[in-house]
Amino acid sequence: FDGASGRWAGQSHKIQLKQGAEPFHAKPFPVPQVCERTLRMEMDRLVKMGVLKRVNHSEHASPSFVTPKKDKTVGFINGFGQLDETVKRTPHPISKIQDMPLNLQGFTCATSLDLKMGHCHVELHPKSKKFAHLCFLGET
Repeated sequence: FDGASGRWAGQSHKIQLKQGAEPFHAKPFPVPQVCERTLRMEMDRLVKMGVLKRVNHSEHASPSFVTPKKDKTVGFINGFGQLDETVKRTPHPISKIQDMPLNLQGFTCATSLDLKMGHCHVELHPKSKKFAHLCFLGET
């Protein structure tokens, strides 16, 4: 509960692309000058946490930016739309949220947890990391 990102101890996630998918290197989103410092500070924080790693060159890159939150922090937004179009889908059945309370019948205690930066808890497979490269502020 110290605010740090956790690590899932299970298997790393492997991204598989559709047959014939070509590498895609996006142009970075324009970042207003007033937001550049905040973006750099957030990137540095995520690098220090081990969530991001600086890469000098990549065939694959998706644009990123930060957006302010009500609590005065920022959200790191990634434009993975192009990558999303080329990912080979592997369906996983997920329970409907409406059915969840029915599964709790008979329990005397319950809790709810918010996984801070939950999307960062599962590490990408080493061969899949190249697909998740980000570009920003003219860097690649």
